[in-house]
Amino acid sequence: MYLAALAHTRPSRPRARNIRTALVSLVAAALLLSSTSGAAFASTEAPPAPPAASISGTVTDDSGAPVAGAEVTVLAADGSQSAQALTVSDGGYTATGLVQGDYIVSVAAAGYEARFFPGVPTLAQSTAVTVDAGESLVQVDLTLSAVTAAATPSEAAVGPSDPASTADPVSSDDEAAHTASRAPHGAADTPVDPSSAAAAEPGAASTDVAVPTYGFSGRVTDRAGDPIADVRIILTGFYAGGHVESTSTQSGSDGRYEVDGLRPGNYSVSFSRSGYTNEAHHDVWIRDSGYTDFDVVLERQATLTGVALTPEGDPVPSVRVDLYTVDGRVATSSWFWGGAAFAVGVPAGSYFVVASNLAGGELADTYYPSSLNAASATLVTVAEGERLEGLDITLRKGYSISGTLTPVEAAMSGNLTVTATPTSGAGSRSATADADGSYTIVGLNEADYVLSASGRHDGISYHGYFGSVLYPGTHVSVTDADVTGIDIHLLGRGSISGTISAPAADSPVSQTLMTAYRWNGATWDETLSTTGWGNYSLGSGHTLSEGEYTVAFTDPGPPRGVHPSDWEYAYCPQYWNGKGTLDSADRFAVEPGRTTTGIDAELRLKSEGCADVGAITPGEPAISGHPEVGQPLTADPGTWEPAPVELAYQWLADGLPIAGETDSTFTPAPAHAGARIAVTVTGSRPGYTPVSATSPETAPVDEPSLTAGTPSISGDPIAGSVLTATPGTWSPLDAALSYQWAADGVPIGGANGTTFIPGESEVGKRLTVTVTGTMPGYRSAAATSAEFGPIVPAGLPDLSPGTPRITGDARVGSTLTAEPGEWGPQGVALTYQWLADGAAIAGATSATYEPTAADLGARLSVTVSGSLPGYTGASRTSSEVGPVAEGVIDAGTPRLSGDPRVGAELRVDPGVWSPGDVELRYAWYADDVLIEGSTGPAYVPGTADVGKVLRVEISGSKTGYATATRSVTSAAVQPTISVDHAAPSPGAQVTVKGEGFVPGETVRIELHSQPTLLVTTQAGPDGAFTARVTIPVATAPGAHTLVAIGESGRTASIPVTVGAVPGTDTPGTDTPGTTDPGPAARGPETPPRLAATGGALPLALAVAGILFLIAGASVIGTRTRSQRAR
Repeated sequence: MYLAALAHTRPSRPRARNIRTALVSLVAAALLLSSTSGAAFASTEAPPAPPAASISGTVTDDSGAPVAGAEVTVLAADGSQSAQALTVSDGGYTATGLVQGDYIVSVAAAGYEARFFPGVPTLAQSTAVTVDAGESLVQVDLTLSAVTAAATPSEAAVGPSDPASTADPVSSDDEAAHTASRAPHGAADTPVDPSSAAAAEPGAASTDVAVPTYGFSGRVTDRAGDPIADVRIILTGFYAGGHVESTSTQSGSDGRYEVDGLRPGNYSVSFSRSGYTNEAHHDVWIRDSGYTDFDVVLERQATLTGVALTPEGDPVPSVRVDLYTVDGRVATSSWFWGGAAFAVGVPAGSYFVVASNLAGGELADTYYPSSLNAASATLVTVAEGERLEGLDITLRKGYSISGTLTPVEAAMSGNLTVTATPTSGAGSRSATADADGSYTIVGLNEADYVLSASGRHDGISYHGYFGSVLYPGTHVSVTDADVTGIDIHLLGRGSISGTISAPAADSPVSQTLMTAYRWNGATWDETLSTTGWGNYSLGSGHTLSEGEYTVAFTDPGPPRGVHPSDWEYAYCPQYWNGKGTLDSADRFAVEPGRTTTGIDAELRLKSEGCADVGAITPGEPAISGHPEVGQPLTADPGTWEPAPVELAYQWLADGLPIAGETDSTFTPAPAHAGARIAVTVTGSRPGYTPVSATSPETAPVDEPSLTAGTPSISGDPIAGSVLTATPGTWSPLDAALSYQWAADGVPIGGANGTTFIPGESEVGKRLTVTVTGTMPGYRSAAATSAEFGPIVPAGLPDLSPGTPRITGDARVGSTLTAEPGEWGPQGVALTYQWLADGAAIAGATSATYEPTAADLGARLSVTVSGSLPGYTGASRTSSEVGPVAEGVIDAGTPRLSGDPRVGAELRVDPGVWSPGDVELRYAWYADDVLIEGSTGPAYVPGTADVGKVLRVEISGSKTGYATATRSVTSAAVQPTISVDHAAPSPGAQVTVKGEGFVPGETVRIELHSQPTLLVTTQAGPDGAFTARVTIPVATAPGAHTLVAIGESGRTASIPVTVGAVPGTDTPGTDTPGTTDPGPAARGPETPPRLAATGGALPLALAVAGILFLIAGASVIGTRTRSQRAR
C-alpha cells in the first residue's frame, strides 16, 4: 500500500518538518520530482485558479556564482499543488501561481548535487516554507555543490518513487509541444539502473533493462539568423517511474549544440545566455528517435530602469517590480533593496510596470508613473535590445476594505487572517482580525478583489469567502474610496479519510484521483482533489469546510514521463458508496475539527464492466482568426449538452499539445510558424464521463507580417519633372524595400527606383508607387501610395506670382503677417510655409506666425505657393526679417504691504505680468545690500535691519524673452516692542520686551496718550531689553499706547487697553536685562503721573500729580541742556 499524501499541521514560518518514516520520504520524493499534466488539482475549495502567491530566490554554487538553467521545484507539502521554474542568468527564479500553504523547495542542475531548502541533501532534513494567499515570499535561496564525477547527471531523487504524481509542470514559455518525429540521432542501447525509469514501477524486476538512447541537437541564432555562441542548454528528463535527470551543454561559435545519451521520456529544454531573453520548451517527447534540428531563435534582452519613490519623493527602501502584459499576465517579478534604482530585463513588448513596497503598509501597488489602476497607467513599449531609463514610479496611498468576521468567537484567538486578492494585476494584502472580529486591510489599489479569511481557534480551522463558502465568493470592487461592510461568515473545517482497494488478485500499478464534492443545497460543488492508493486523506490538516459531502474515485491521468498514448487506467469511476454516478452517490457529514473516516472504495476493473454514467453530447469546436505569428486565435467550443458543462481547452500544433496553452484564446509564437493549429475541448460534468472534441486544423501558421509604412509621392505633377517616393515608416526598421511605379494602376516597366520622371505617355494619368518590404523570418508586406496627379504637359502657362513680404516686429511672442503680393490670374489658391534661416518651420503654414524661443536669433522668411488648374504652379519666398529678437515682458507694478518693523512681515504683491507664464524671482535689499536667502515674496525684518530702508526687486523671465525688473521700497525699519498683557488693569504690572534698539542705549518707556514715564532701562548688547512696568492706578480705562524711546531716537510702540480696576505705581529705572522690582522694593508709592482720561481724581491727588509733572519736566530740560553742552 502507498500513502496518498503528506498529512501535516500548518506551522509558523519557517520551520523544519522532520519526516521520520522511510515510506513517507519515498512518496514525498515522488510528489516532489514527478509532474502530471493530466491530474486535476485544487488547493482551494473550487476548481478555478486559486489566489496567486509566489516563491522566489537565487540559486548559486559554492563560490557564490549564480547557476543559470537550474530547475526549481516547489511542491505543496500535502501534495495538492506544485510549480516549476528555471533560473535565469543571475541565478534568480520565481515560482508563481501558488495558493496559501506549506511548500517544499528543491533544485536540480546538471553537474550539481540536488538540494532541498535550506540547502540539505534529503527531504527528511528539509524545511517547509509557508506562503499566505497572494504573498510574494522572497529570499528562498539554495546553494549547489558540484558532483564528484563530472559526467554523472544530477538526480533529484534517489531510490524508487511512486509512478503517479500530482505535480503539474508550470511552463515559462508558450511554446509548442514537440515529439520525436524527426530523424533519429545517435541511437544506442544503454542499461538502466533498476531504481530509475521503468524499473521503479512497483513489482518491476531488479535486473538491468537495456533501453535505447538518442541524441538532441540544433542551432541557436538571433533574429537576423546570426549564430549565438556560449548559450547554455539544459535538458531535464522526466521518465516513467518519476525519475528525473538533467544534463547540459553549450552552443559553439557556429551556434550549434549537441547532446547524446538521452533516454526516452518527457523533457524540458531551456536556452539561456546573458544579454538575451531565456527560452524554455516543455513537453518535448523523445520516444522513438532524437532531434537533429531543434533550432531556437533568441532575442536580445531589453531593459527597463527607474526608481520607486514615496509620495514625499524618497526612494522606497525595498521594492518588488512586476511587469504585466496587456492581458494581465505577469512577465517578470524582481526584488530590489536599499532604495537603489531597479533594472529589469524583459523581451521586447509592451508592459505595465508596477512597483510594490515590500514593507507593506498604506502605500499601494502602483502602476507607472503613479496610478492605482491599469486603465490610467502608461503602457511602456520597449524594442529588442533597447534600454529605457527614467521610469520612476511614485507610490500612492491606497484604499482600504473593512468588515467583520462571524462567528466572532472564532476571531478571539487573534489568529484569523483576512486577505484581499485582486482578480488580475498587482499583489494581495492581508490583515489580522481583532478580537471582536473586525478587520481593516490597507494599501489597496483600484481593482476587483476576492476576500477570504482563514485561521484557527480552539484547535479548529476556519475559512470563508465574502458572499460564499467557496472560491471566489463575491468580488469586491475598489474604485476611488474605502470600502466598508465586507462581512465574512466563517465555517469550521474538517477532513475525510478512507481506504482504496481492488480485488486481491488485481493490485493496481498506479494511483487514483479522489475528489471531494460538497452539496450546496441545489447541486454539487467540486472542492478538493488528491491522488493516492491505500490509505488516503482529503483535506489533511482540516481544510474542508463543514457540510454534506461525497467522494469520487476516478482516473488521475498519466504522470509526467508517461506518454498519453501509453497510459491506461484499469478501473471504473466510482462514487461513494459504490455508486456509478454522482447523483446517486451516498452523502456524509464533515464536521469542524474532526476527520470523517471510513470513506472507503473497492474499485472495479473496466474489463468487468462499469455502471452506466451520464453521457455528454459534445459541441463542434472551431477556430476563428487568421493563423499568423503574433495574431490571436479564438476557440468556439460549439454547443455542449446537457448544460451546464465545464469546458477545458488544450491547443495543439501539428496534433501535439502546446504546453501551458489552456485558455480559449491562443497567440502563435515564432516557433509555431508552419504548424497547423487545432484545439481540443474537453467537457466535464459531475456524474458524467468527460468527453473531448477537437476542431479542424487551421492552415499553416504564417510568419509574422511586416508592418508597412504609408508611401507618398512628392514633386511637381509635370511631365519631365523628378518625382520622389517616400516609403513611410516600416517595422522592423531594417526591412528591405523595393518600388514599383504605376500609371492609372498599370505598372510602368523599369520604374523601380525611389524616383521617377513622367514622360509624354503619363500625361493625363494619375501615378502611384507600391512599396514592398521583405525580411527573413517575416511575411512580406506591400503598401501603395495615394494617387498623384494627373500629370500635366510641361508647356502649361505660368502663373503671375506676387512678391511676398513680412510685416510686424521680428520678436519672440509678437505676430508676423505674410502679405502675398498680387497673384494672377484671379482664383489662384495660395499656401504658406514659414522658414527659419531657410529651413521650414513645422506646422507654420498660415498667413500669420508668432516666433517662439526656438526662433531666437534666426532670420525668418515665408514661401507663398500658388496653384490654379491649367497653370504651372509657382512659389515665391519673401525677404528675410530679423534676426528674431527677444520678446518683451510687460512688468507689473509691485506694492508692499505690512509695517516695516522688526518681526513684522512685509509682503510684496508683484502686480500683473504678461505673458501669463513669466517666472518671477524675488530679492530683498537693506540699504541696497542684498539680504542673503531672501528669495520669496515675503520678508520679516530682523534687528540688523533697524534704521535701514528695505527694497524688494522682482525679476520676470521667460525663455526667449528679455528679463524685466521692477522694485518697490519701504520706509526705514523700526524697532518693535511686545507685552505679556495687552489688557492690564490700573496698578497691574506688565512685562515689556523690545528689540531693534542700539546696543547699550538708554530706553524710556512711557504710557500715552498723556506721556507718562513708567521706567527707564538699557538695551543689551543685542539691542534688546526686558522691563517690568506698573500701570498707574489713576490711568483711565480705555485705549492707551506704550511707547519705547531710545536715546538714538529709535521708537517703538504697542497699543494696550486699560481695564477699570485701579492700582498704584511709582516711576523708576531699570537696567539692561532686568525688570522693575515692584512696590515692595521701591518703598512708598508716589502719586500717579497720568491723569485719567475722561475720569475725576481727588483734588489732592490731582495737585500732587501736576507738581510731579512740573518737576519731571524740569529734570528733563536740565538733562537735555546737559547733553547739548556735551
